[in-house]
Amino acid sequence: MRLRSVKSQVEESRRRALRPTYFQRGKEDYLVKEKKGVKLTRHDKLLKKSMHKEALVSVLEEKKPANVMAVMEELVARRKMMKCVSNMEEGELGLLPSFVQRYCTVPRYSAVLMGIDKEGF
Repeated sequence: MRLRSVKSQVEESRRRALRPTYFQRGKEDYLVKEKKGVKLTRHDKLLKKSMHKEALVSVLEEKKPANVMAVMEELVARRKMMKCVSNMEEGELGLLPSFVQRYCTVPRYSAVLMGIDKEGF
């Protein structure tokens, strides 16, 4: 065995680190993926900002009944549904009765819609 100088040892370790065979995937190495953030819809962003009336109007304009029911249930849970309806303007207010009229016979939505109907219309 021959003795190496400190300088040659450093150079050797640097060369070893730069070689592509130095890093071998699968031998005690783990790849950790970061979670991607979920993109919130417009009405979710508005609910997060406590802009309840705007969230209800935006979801009624989308015309997706599952989303409308989710927002309505959230507003009922927050006890803000009737305040939102009372603050709606004339053009916005026409969206709600037409939605209730269309989907009140669907069993999935009827329980919530009939409860809203009894309270305010």
